[in-house]
Amino acid sequence: MKKAIKKSGLSPGSLIFTGEKKLEAPRITVIAYSETSFRQTEIRSLDDLAFDRKPHGITWINVEGIHHVETIRKIGELFSLHPLILEDILNPNQRPKVEDYDNAFFAVVRMLRQNGEGKVVSEQQSLVLTRNAVISFQECCGDVFDPVRKRIADGLGQIRKMGADYLFYALLDAVVDEYFVLLEQMDDALEALQGNLVNAASKTLPLRLQQFHKDVIVLRKAIWPMRDMMANLLR
Repeated sequence: MKKAIKKSGLSPGSLIFTGEKKLEAPRITVIAYSETSFRQTEIRSLDDLAFDRKPHGITWINVEGIHHVETIRKIGELFSLHPLILEDILNPNQRPKVEDYDNAFFAVVRMLRQNGEGKVVSEQQSLVLTRNAVISFQECCGDVFDPVRKRIADGLGQIRKMGADYLFYALLDAVVDEYFVLLEQMDDALEALQGNLVNAASKTLPLRLQQFHKDVIVLRKAIWPMRDMMANLLR
């Protein structure tokens, strides 16, 4: 794992990626929709974003890979985002928080998922809400947003009738929902471990207990700060 780059001595808003590069190149997907239309495209140039932003619809821009500073900078310019928002996006070690800027609402959360080995992995998810667009930034490919994508594509529920703020909260809700999914899975795993303790402890039990403890720590670090963040959202 690469060491994080330190930013000591730099002025606030300095754009330097301080995390670990997890993708070779960023991938940008755009979903543009209204009550009567839906279109999803993967763009190869940020110049295409101006074409994809429609005045009477909602645009969701999802960026996978936050290590490319120039990409983050250009998106910031297109949406007139505050430099401090861009700085926080490029620093994947933020605590969950929400901040209200003049022309944007910004949230940072920890997105948790189980990888192919069954381990809980955590990455930073940054969400920016503007007047008619939501921009999501994640460290690597894959996320917990497929249910939201399906609702938009199939026109399920109210999401295509509502504004960008509805999409913003739907994405936050998807992140939190995954916490509960993981909690249920960990509860099942704990019952299985307890069964091994009562019956006959297997050779892998110490390793499984160790991994369970690590997963609990990851989950706690993600959920605990969310209390303050959600309280701020309700103000």
